[in-house]
Amino acid sequence: MRSLVMPVELREMLYLDVERVRALAGQLWPNGIPEGLELRSGTQKGGKAAVMIAEGSYGRVSEDVERRALAESLFPLLEIELEQEDFIVDASGWSEDPQHWSDDELPRWAQPGDLLRITAPGTLLDARHVGEMAGSFGAALSGAARMGLLDEVRPNGSTQGPKMENAKNFDPSSPWREDHIAPMPEFEGFKPRELRGIAQLARGLFPEGVHLRLTPVAAGAQAIWCRLQEGRAYLDSEPEVLFSRYGLNPQPWTVVGVVGTTARRHAEPFTPPDIVQGDKVVRGLAMDAFNGFIESMTDLGFASGPQYPGFSIVPIAVYREIRRARDPQ
Repeated sequence: MRSLVMPVELREMLYLDVERVRALAGQLWPNGIPEGLELRSGTQKGGKAAVMIAEGSYGRVSEDVERRALAESLFPLLEIELEQEDFIVDASGWSEDPQHWSDDELPRWAQPGDLLRITAPGTLLDARHVGEMAGSFGAALSGAARMGLLDEVRPNGSTQGPKMENAKNFDPSSPWREDHIAPMPEFEGFKPRELRGIAQLARGLFPEGVHLRLTPVAAGAQAIWCRLQEGRAYLDSEPEVLFSRYGLNPQPWTVVGVVGTTARRHAEPFTPPDIVQGDKVVRGLAMDAFNGFIESMTDLGFASGPQYPGFSIVPIAVYREIRRARDPQ
């Protein structure tokens, strides 16, 4: 009987693409997981779902096992098998050296299509959270002003409630979160116009969804970018809940995924080309023109994509290790 032995590890999953896990498993084991293949954790078999998977095809497991728990049990087995078959490489140590990010060295370990596992400090951002924070801040100030907690001296010397701004832009039904900022007074240098600008800038630079940036090189500009697609397992919290749980400071995250694209050192400045030849539009030239525009905007930081030096990863799983208990003394 073939057995995969792995140490006892606990992971907190931030993101798991169930469909990609199933797709890879289907390619690796087209006839189902071999019946003789066991997943062992130390000397004990894995959890209920892992045992059921090991007994037959992952597509024929009992329906009482939740799809998410099933994928989480399958993923460690898949990860080990991919590593043993030389499909996946742990590039954590390699990515920490700035010399490995040169134009000559980077393709050696991070080409588009490579399957990597990288553990590095990472930060999360969701532009919706920025807009909601701005809206909450405005709502709190608006309420405080109406309660008489923010009296101010007007230029004419009279003491009365503060002047409320942003009334003409307030629209709670708008799809844009900057329009949800309630009429509010200026407070500690924050003005409604500036809050609207912050929310708009975040929305323009970071399209809706959770963005993860890994920075493996200490104090370096090198970055690995991931966009975590909504609707995947575990990424099911509202933005403010997600960030209240994990905060804003860098912390170690492990990403397993496929390299999407690498950034070029200098993208060519965008020049509108002539896409008309004779009496027709050449669709191939038009496609190249639009892609050139997007690449130029990405290089300038105005489009979602990696900037040089960096690359993007299409994530399969994002998690962090749960440490063993330590004696605080």
